[in-house]
Amino acid sequence: MKRLLLPLLAALALPTAVSSHETQTRNAHYEALTGGSILSICKAHYLNYISDKNTESMLGKIYNTHLKVYYGSKQEAIKSYNKLYLVSLEQYPECNSRAFKLKRD
Repeated sequence: MKRLLLPLLAALALPTAVSSHETQTRNAHYEALTGGSILSICKAHYLNYISDKNTESMLGKIYNTHLKVYYGSKQEAIKSYNKLYLVSLEQYPECNSRAFKLKRD
């Protein structure tokens, strides 16, 4: 009985560890894609290639996509997105959605 118990416990624990690693790898991949997308849009806006309205629209689509593909809770996905967005604001402070709204008002 003891001989069967240890392999059974190992078999149950191993897929969980692999699954956790896969989730972290996927989330890192999605964060890289989201961060690159945000920076690309903000740089295009900075160079006046796209308007405020289009920038705001595209950032909203990136946000919604990030929430859909991110593995974990919605709060974790929002926290992840906000971290990435803050990095882009350090380089492109005018890429702030509040600034777009102030320009329109």
